[in-house]
Amino acid sequence: MITGYDTVLVTSAPVDAGIRGMLDDLHGRWPNMVVALGGEQVGPFLPWRSTHTQVPAGAGEVYVARDTQMERRWDDVGYSLMEQAEGPFAVH
Repeated sequence: MITGYDTVLVTSAPVDAGIRGMLDDLHGRWPNMVVALGGEQVGPFLPWRSTHTQVPAGAGEVYVARDTQMERRWDDVGYSLMEQAEGPFAVH
């Protein structure tokens, strides 16, 4: 299920460094954050510390959930906000 909004960001800086910085900051609020890298196939979802260095430098997809519970519910509720007014998101 795909729901939500798209925001296009254009940058002259290295994309992977910007995404890593953004997710490092979010990890402070979401200490159990899980991330999956995508392309032909998505996953597996792993703790952020395990995927931090694997963020693609060029085109790619990064899927982010607060924890494994949010990741499991993603299929049912898509990108909709959950009880805590937070929801999963993807960066393409």
